[in-house]
Amino acid sequence: MKVFELHFNPKGKEDTIFDSFCYEPINIDEKKLGSLYMAGELKNVLPQNYKLLEDLSSQIKKEYYRTFSRSPEKALIESLKKGNEFLEKLTKEGDVSWLGNLNFAVISLKDYLFQFTKVENILVFLLRGGKITEITENLIREEIEPYPLKVFGNIISGKLSEDDILLILTKEVSEIFQNENLLEDLASLETFTEKKLKELLWKKEKILKEVSGIALLIALTKEPPTFKERIPKLFEFEMEKFSLPRRISEVILWGFIAALSPIKTLILKISRLIKLPALPVLKIPRFQLLRFEKTRKNLILVLIFALVLIIGFYLFQFQEKREIAKIEKNFIQIQEKNQKAENFLILKNYQEANLLFLETWGELSSIEKTLPESEKALNFKNEILVLKGKVESSLSKLNNLIKIEEPELLFNFSQTKLAPQKMVKIGGKLYFFNPATENLFWIDIFKKTGEEIKTERKFNFAQPLNSNSIIFFSKPDILTVFTEPNQFSESKIELPAGDFDFIDFKKFYSNFYLLDKKQGEILKCSLQKCQPWFSKESSKKPENAISLAIDGSIWILNKGDTINRYWGGLYQETLKFDIFPKLEKPTKISIPPTLPYFYILEPAKNRILIIKKSGSPSQVFGEKIWEGEVIKQFQSDKFDNLKDFAISEDGRTIWLLNSLILYQVPLISR
Repeated sequence: MKVFELHFNPKGKEDTIFDSFCYEPINIDEKKLGSLYMAGELKNVLPQNYKLLEDLSSQIKKEYYRTFSRSPEKALIESLKKGNEFLEKLTKEGDVSWLGNLNFAVISLKDYLFQFTKVENILVFLLRGGKITEITENLIREEIEPYPLKVFGNIISGKLSEDDILLILTKEVSEIFQNENLLEDLASLETFTEKKLKELLWKKEKILKEVSGIALLIALTKEPPTFKERIPKLFEFEMEKFSLPRRISEVILWGFIAALSPIKTLILKISRLIKLPALPVLKIPRFQLLRFEKTRKNLILVLIFALVLIIGFYLFQFQEKREIAKIEKNFIQIQEKNQKAENFLILKNYQEANLLFLETWGELSSIEKTLPESEKALNFKNEILVLKGKVESSLSKLNNLIKIEEPELLFNFSQTKLAPQKMVKIGGKLYFFNPATENLFWIDIFKKTGEEIKTERKFNFAQPLNSNSIIFFSKPDILTVFTEPNQFSESKIELPAGDFDFIDFKKFYSNFYLLDKKQGEILKCSLQKCQPWFSKESSKKPENAISLAIDGSIWILNKGDTINRYWGGLYQETLKFDIFPKLEKPTKISIPPTLPYFYILEPAKNRILIIKKSGSPSQVFGEKIWEGEVIKQFQSDKFDNLKDFAISEDGRTIWLLNSLILYQVPLISR
């Protein structure tokens, strides 16, 4: 892999700064997370913001490589949160000049798998096999925990191939590259080399002298660069310099060591020449209170100050005792509540027991946060933690939380060309696709083998049509019917007027339903036409919707722990589940046609939940559960990057797509 940082006329515009930042792993731990690349531009810059790009990239890089137990995608999400916090802090301090003027892109890359996000007017192109794709048009929705100020948001995920080229361009450079056919010239190269890149740029010398901005080029060449190729090379257009392939981490590291060497020598020489003076002997004068009025006043002030300190100390001790006494009183009440929950458990009133245990857990967590820092409080904290552990154990059993140490691995996509994001099941096969790239991949769930299917179109959503067909939806308005083994037919559907951003697509009988995020609308579609589903009389439309499921009613999964139910175009009710751990960031809901359960995916807590919809308490897979509560929830440390899931027709097997791994989870022991 080679990285080329092309900086065009850095001083071309007085009110604009730009820079690129490339971090390569320098040890075994960092190699687990791969490389991190950033490019940014700040317009209408003020003097106090000349280092903003550097400071922002430093915050992101520091968090990205802070710990090595996370996946690259998780590391990127956490580092973007830090970026948001950094920018939010600037805003709170009154610096809002960067708002609307910052263009910034971040890419993480490991083993051909990449994640990417961007802010404002900066573009990313993928050059592959002579084709040019602007991948910023296909954002995969990976929600990052919101902040009051959220600059970095959604990310793109995908898998690169050998000889692919990723190109990050600021707006002005992008326009030149497109107008002067530089993108086409780069994409048409049979073999990419540094020499050919230079030749292409020199041909456009005159026009490139007029442009100001960045082109960050990442070429996935087969052979790794030699040590010499890692040293920065420069070539000039008169006074303008273009920095070419470099391994930033190595250059900075060796430069830093070289710079410190003479400083170290100088310090040693100076230390030998300079002798530190001995400490002087201090003589404390005797106070003569009767003769020196000034001294007497000073002594009085000292005594008053000492008295204030003593009073403050005792007041602090008194206040701390009051706080601990109050906490002890609350703790006794919590213990009584916990005992009531235990009694309900003995009486097999599981629903009441669950509610009381949840209240106990919340109150214990609240007390734990408010404890003062003292030895007595520390001893008291141990009692809280012991009770909290017991409550957690009871809640885990009541909420059927099953932790899986080693889930069954069905297939690994690392040797394929696809980085799957979504999946759909028909018959004995699972089909996988990525909205950012073409092609499908199917897996036989019995033989555990698979094969790629070439496609010309990218697909956003999919639903099973029958036992051997799938219907795909491609934004904004294309339906594609796939019939095994390799037959495709397309049709364009007519949409009502409006600016839609569809986030989910489900089939029910012969109709299809599209969930829109912007207007909170649901469209009911045939193969030819879509129309609004909501009645004008409906009292409530979806807000903060995430996903939908249909069983006659339409169920809308919201951000947080609620689900809205609609029927006949009208709002009916909102369900809120008392679940442990609390449902906070779900991403998908599904209802199998023959089963009365919700299946809900929550990647943030590494789990999938199965919840009873309605009806009286019943026997499910040999266990008694009550209405609206959890039948099963499966959680594993291996589920660290959940993307999608599929369910068997009888509901007894779940397939979970986690990054490049497909897991199979049986709901009952085999």
